[in-house]
Amino acid sequence: YADITNTSLQCRFDSNAIGIFNVSMFVTYAYGRSSTPLSSHQLSATGQLYTFQTYPVITSISPNDGSLKGGTTLTISGEYFSDNNPYPLAVNIANTPCTILSVNLTTIRCQISQPLNTSRAHYHGGRGFHMYSENTFIDLSRLGNSTPRMPGVNANKTWIDEASFSAASISNTTVWFIGYLRPPKTASFIFQLNTSVASVLYLSTNENPENIAQIANRTSSRSQEIFLNNNTK
Repeated sequence: YADITNTSLQCRFDSNAIGIFNVSMFVTYAYGRSSTPLSSHQLSATGQLYTFQTYPVITSISPNDGSLKGGTTLTISGEYFSDNNPYPLAVNIANTPCTILSVNLTTIRCQISQPLNTSRAHYHGGRGFHMYSENTFIDLSRLGNSTPRMPGVNANKTWIDEASFSAASISNTTVWFIGYLRPPKTASFIFQLNTSVASVLYLSTNENPENIAQIANRTSSRSQEIFLNNNTK
């Protein structure tokens, strides 16, 4: 660890373990274990509270093409790959299992053993959200209950861990957050849109983006109760 102040401590996580953790620290003498406010916790897809998460990073996949009938062997390169008991490794290509041949911390080799399901344009997977930004004005008040306008091919694109954005000035700029949600349990949920500018929230109750519907906006920022299944992304 380094850069210790009265209010912060910077440290490096040296383990290769993948998963969710609760972080605390001990202070010598009579101070004991640190206290973590509830606002610092997040809820996992399995219903567990945690304060810190590690995850693998993919840097490349080869080859770039292969047979639709199966049989292609893929090499996935990256960092922090793991195949431990709490979080067994699984690879899916177009929602089709890729049989693991070998794995180490930086390389996964797997073989697609079945014909690929190519009937859909979108498949769930990955983590976080894609954030797009484009220097264009869209009158969100005129958007319908479905099929919102999507970002253009020249929009700036990045990946973020949470659907949160702030800027000093975003005049004539439109920002999109696009991703999949894994409900922590099968239940009814209420979504709250916290925003100071014109915003619209769309949701599909299954993994098909064509079924999205508007559930909240700036003037009606709290959605109705929406039932979601834990096995639906």
